[in-house]
Amino acid sequence: MNNAQFYKNGGQALASSTFNTKTKFYPSHSKISKDKALEVCKQIRDALAAKKLQYREVFDMLDRDKDNMVSYAEFSRGLDEIIQLSEPIKEQV
Repeated sequence: MNNAQFYKNGGQALASSTFNTKTKFYPSHSKISKDKALEVCKQIRDALAAKKLQYREVFDMLDRDKDNMVSYAEFSRGLDEIIQLSEPIKEQV
């Protein structure tokens, strides 16, 4: 589905999409703390450094359909190749 399809009819397709920000895959009553988010980001940076990956390389690796956007599904799958994080953590990062 392309952007025009998402936004036609007042954005109905986007509103019903599973990637809508109001809909979470793993509903959580509590969000991770800022400190936890920073810790996870540091773990991701360390994993990238250990694999000698630059940010642009990682973006290109994550953007599997080459539309210059990284969906949550692409992010989740690609991140699994770099570091193992739980789904709720990936969703909140």
